[in-house]
Amino acid sequence: MLIDEKIVIKDYDVVKCMSQHKIVIYGAGTDAKLFYEKYSGMLDIDFFIAKDKNISIDDKKIYSVDKCLSCFGNRKIIICSRKYAPEMIETLKEYGLKENENFYVWDADYTQSVKEYIDFNNTNIRIEVSNNNNVVLVPIEGCHDGTTIVYSYFAPYYANKCNANIVGYIRQGGNEFESVIYPSMVDIYKSFGMREIIKVSLQKQDEESVESIYDSIIKNIRSYDDWSNIVVNGRNIGISF
Repeated sequence: MLIDEKIVIKDYDVVKCMSQHKIVIYGAGTDAKLFYEKYSGMLDIDFFIAKDKNISIDDKKIYSVDKCLSCFGNRKIIICSRKYAPEMIETLKEYGLKENENFYVWDADYTQSVKEYIDFNNTNIRIEVSNNNNVVLVPIEGCHDGTTIVYSYFAPYYANKCNANIVGYIRQGGNEFESVIYPSMVDIYKSFGMREIIKVSLQKQDEESVESIYDSIIKNIRSYDDWSNIVVNGRNIGISF
């Protein structure tokens, strides 16, 4: 799922945008604690919202959403959870709270250094738009790390070499989990030439077909050459970089 840029507060903008408000952190996991540790000395953080109210974070009170509706007032709620942000957004909407007014989603990866990295790519990477059907297909990762830097070098190389367009796709694992993609990641991929994003969603019949193909391939993998020369329906889909 793509997190809408309209409701995101980028990490490098947090203090500038929120320093005049009392803050409520929605979440009590790793991301929420990271936000608190990073900004507790710069922002007026009032309390937390979480399902598990039997925990304590630096003696700050923790409430459930329904128990603190009357406490919000002019406070700004910041959702701090990479994985569960979509359902947190829906929960707040169900209680009548408005996105980009009452609550925002923290994009932890959109730091000042990432902004500079994106600006550098936008300035220095040049790809000609292809009018044919050639595609360099790149999975959109959930966070910025060495993998996305590798993509930023090799995807433009192959796009120019093969007269292709770079297309990103969102992974879907199993029936219940879907990657949550933030604007920081979308902007990183756009900065090295991604033209389009597609979402992969499989029906039951498709899943069974994929499992069958996978089983038939994996038993024959013995070497890197085998891995590089995988062929499905007459098309080579093996590793190319």
